[in-house]
Amino acid sequence: KVTVKVSRYHAAIRACGKSKQWGRALKLLDWMREHGIGSIFFGLNGAIIACEKGGQWQKVIEIVEMWLRSEVPVSVASLNAAIKACEKGGQWQKVIEIVEMWLRSE
Repeated sequence: KVTVKVSRYHAAIRACGKSKQWGRALKLLDWMREHGIGSIFFGLNGAIIACEKGGQWQKVIEIVEMWLRSEVPVSVASLNAAIKACEKGGQWQKVIEIVEMWLRSE
């Protein structure tokens, strides 16, 4: 059995983000969650950034909603990326929703 360090998954998700491969980033994130691989904090952050770079504001909203329902603390960098994705998509209402969801989770 081959064991891969959690940091390798995070690096792979970041690489997907840099190359605008948001679909692959989400598949890696799902795989990590399904297999209980370490903390998904950096995986979530990387997936948000990948979707933001890929213009996928709808997916960003899904990730943020899932993240806020979990016990994993949300990073300001991730919220900024989510807001940026919605801004690029002309979704100012979603920006307000993200901020309101985050405030309710605090």
